[in-house]
Amino acid sequence: MATNRLTDLDLLDVSWWYVWGWGSYTDPRYIPMTRDFSCPIKPAPEYLLVGNEPNAVEPYGYTCSPDHAAHFVLAIQETYPDTTMVVGNVSADNWGMGGDGVWWLTRFLQYYEDIAGKPFDQILGCHEYGYDPQRMALQFDKYRDVYDGEMWLTEYNLAQVPINVDNFRDVTQIAMNSFERIACYTNQQDGGGSSLPYPMDLCPDGVLSDIGKAYLEL
Repeated sequence: MATNRLTDLDLLDVSWWYVWGWGSYTDPRYIPMTRDFSCPIKPAPEYLLVGNEPNAVEPYGYTCSPDHAAHFVLAIQETYPDTTMVVGNVSADNWGMGGDGVWWLTRFLQYYEDIAGKPFDQILGCHEYGYDPQRMALQFDKYRDVYDGEMWLTEYNLAQVPINVDNFRDVTQIAMNSFERIACYTNQQDGGGSSLPYPMDLCPDGVLSDIGKAYLEL
């Protein structure tokens, strides 16, 4: 969930959340992120999100090539050997920064194994937005074909105006069946929300929306 409003998180009964930064939240459900692949010296978290749409451009993502990311990930592993990393959190689209999300993850795995001398064995993260649940499901399959290990869908939602509740329910169920963990993007975040032109709030003003109710039911 892209929010730090704990009341919303409680209403939606979510198990984890993040805000694109390391943060200092004490809620045990919170997972920090190093958006720029840096390695600050802080208490070691159980999980750490590493990177945010490295194949995109600011303000949407922090651009980082797969080979550079492999070096950074190894450095983070040396600092936090007991932390489980969720690496990549790639955009599905090709932003002209090398390739799409599947391209980035595939090359990251190759570079990591070349540098480390062993296969990557932690978690890969990915994002997906779309208009049609079945087309989004095809993208989920493309992601899963890249890696046999654990994968999280760390951002998703429907790019519809308004969001069709049945479509939202379908794509959320498909996502739950495809990934070990998922996080729905909600437009509620530090800085007053997103520049995206379509509403995604599951819990606006502390009240469950129709899509929020659908999420809670699943």
